[in-house]
Amino acid sequence: MRFDGQTVIITGAGAGLGRAYAHMYGHLGANVVVNDLNEQGGKKVVDEVVKAGGKAVAAICSAEDGEKIVQVALEIFGGVHVLVANAGILRDKSLQTMTAEEWDIVLAVHLR
Repeated sequence: MRFDGQTVIITGAGAGLGRAYAHMYGHLGANVVVNDLNEQGGKKVVDEVVKAGGKAVAAICSAEDGEKIVQVALEIFGGVHVLVANAGILRDKSLQTMTAEEWDIVLAVHLR
């Protein structure tokens, strides 16, 4: 299976599973849009994918900023074919001890 000429957006791709997906799709010939809030992590993954022979660009913003992410894909690669909705955040707390603000942030990333 190859993804030559296809563009893949991966949210939360600056580390962990998102990073692994970026490497996999880059290896399979895709144009990879690495989305992450963390600029250092996102750009590092882009550099790794390119160094391994793939094509990648960073979209440094929240996964909630979908229009920005898609705009990067359109401007750089001309389209979008695959979305890997990988972004997620955890709070090391039970629901009972989480503040309303912490809960809102979790919902924003996971549901919106």
